[in-house]
Amino acid sequence: MIGRLRAIATSLKLLYNRSLYLAIYKSIFKSVLTIELGQVLLKNQIVKLIVFDKKSEAILQWIPD
Repeated sequence: MIGRLRAIATSLKLLYNRSLYLAIYKSIFKSVLTIELGQVLLKNQIVKLIVFDKKSEAILQWIPD
């Protein structure tokens, strides 16, 4: 899945000068992306994220911003 996201993100950037962000719940961010693999994905900017609150639907964080 990460490989597909990266391919789509690269295509969007090259063809349309756009960035692809994956929207995830705050709870997912805290549980999955705080482990070592999640940190590697974020550090290497393999995945760009929008973290949002499920109840209020408010955006809490853009990674990287």
